Parts: sequence; C-alpha cells; structure tokens
Amino acid sequence: MKTSTINKISFVLAIICFYFGITWLFPQSHISFSPVITYQAEAQHAKDFKALATSLKDNDNANEVIAEGLGEAWGEQSTPIAMNAKSFNYIETQLNAAYAETTDEAVKKEIDAALADLKTLTERNWKTRYALQDDIAKVHVHVIDAMAQYEATIQ
Repeated sequence: MKTSTINKISFVLAIICFYFGITWLFPQSHISFSPVITYQAEAQHAKDFKALATSLKDNDNANEVIAEGLGEAWGEQSTPIAMNAKSFNYIETQLNAAYAETTDEAVKKEIDAALADLKTLTERNWKTRYALQDDIAKVHVHVIDAMAQYEATIQ
C-alpha cells in the first residue's frame, strides 16, 4: 500500500475512535446516537428503597398508584443497570402519576425535586457520564425521601 492510503485509513480510524471516546464520556451529547448510562445505586440506598417499596405495597392504607409510582424496580437494584431515554420517560410517567394522586405537600415537594433532576437527564447536553450518574443518584434519593414522607403520612 502507498503511504497516502495508509495515512487516510489511519485518519479515518482515528476519527472513529475519537467519536466513540467522546460519546462514551458524554453519552447524552448531541452527537450520540444511542445514549445509555449505567447506574449502580449505593447498597444502602438500594436497601432503603426496597424496604420502603415493600412496606408501601404491603400497607393496606397506601394508595396503589402512589406505591407503584414511587416503588419502581430500578431503585431496588444494587447491581449496575443500563438506563436510556425510555427508562427516564417511564420513571417520569410513574412519578407524575404518583404526584397526581398524592395530597401531601412534603411528598409533592420530593417528587418535584426528583422530576427536576430527571429533566436534566432527558435533555441532550454535554454532561459527563459521571455527572449524569450523580443526577440519577439524586433522583434516587428524592424518591426514597418521597416514599418515607408518604409512609409517615399513612401510618
């Protein structure tokens, strides 16, 4: 092969590697075709989430829509899970359903905070993968707090 052909192939391969490096580091960027973020909850958060979700689902006084909307399976995972736009839209739908059913202001405040953090996840932006994982953790904590507030009101 000629040197110019090797240089062209090397340049194309470098561009492809650069693209994949950028999209890995910034998964929600405008140039990413399939943004996926892997999230692993802290063990204690996952444990608290699971305990609260189980408690709400077993409580006869709990509104079923609120219990299901807040106690989704994604929050119980202590192992890494892949999340994408569909996952975030589903979580948002469930939180909106729980928000519509609750009358407690403390619960609504926590759900509002979770929805605000979730909105930053669904936007196309140049946040790093690690910043997005921190945002998912914030949503997780707000949902745990909302469940705890709701459980306190139905006891």
